[in-house]
Amino acid sequence: MPLACLVRHSRFCQPGCQEGLLDPAKRLIDAYKVEEPDRVPVSINIDAMPMYQYGLDYNTGIHDYEKMRQAYDAFNQKHAVELEMYAGPPSCSRQSLRDTRLQTVRLAGHGLPSNGEGYQFVEGQYMKDDEYDAFIRDPSDFWIRTFLPRAFGAFEPIGMFGSATTVIETVAGIALFRWRLPRCRRLFRNCRKQAKSSPG
Repeated sequence: MPLACLVRHSRFCQPGCQEGLLDPAKRLIDAYKVEEPDRVPVSINIDAMPMYQYGLDYNTGIHDYEKMRQAYDAFNQKHAVELEMYAGPPSCSRQSLRDTRLQTVRLAGHGLPSNGEGYQFVEGQYMKDDEYDAFIRDPSDFWIRTFLPRAFGAFEPIGMFGSATTVIETVAGIALFRWRLPRCRRLFRNCRKQAKSSPG
C-alpha cells in the first residue's frame, strides 16, 4: 500500500497529525523520485545534542536515564516539528556497557575521560582477510557467531555454537548441547538482565 494511502486510512489521536506525517513523507518521496519537493528535506544526526543543550554531559546521561529522557523530551517538544523528526537517546547504559563488555567503542567514563563527549571507535580487526567468503555465504551467521564474540566480550560463548543450518528436527538437541555449558548460561542470564534493565 502506498504511504499516502496508509496515512490517509490510519486513525490519529490528535488533529493535524495526519498532515504532520504525510507532508514530510511526501517531501522525501519527491526527492527520491528526483522530483521537486515543496522544500528540501533535511535529515540530521541529533546524537547527544539534547544532553548538551539541557546541561548534561555524556557520562551523566548514560548513567542516569531519567535525566537523559527529560533532556530528549524537552528537545523534542521544542524542535521536533521544525526538524520533522524525533531525537532518540543513546541506547547504551552503564550496566549494559559493563555486562556486555563492549570492545569496539569507548565512551565517556568507559575508556574516555569522564568529561569526554560522545564516543570513540576502537580500531581493530573485526573481520579477517580469510573470512570474506564466510560473510558472503551467510552474513547472519557471520555476524552472530564471529563478529558478536569479537565486539562484545560477553558474547564470546556464541563462537562455540555450530551454524544454525545444522539444526534439523531430531538432532537439534545435539546441535544445541553447548547451550548447557556454564559460560553459555551466564550469557543468557546477562541477556535477560539487559532486557529487564533497558529503557523503553
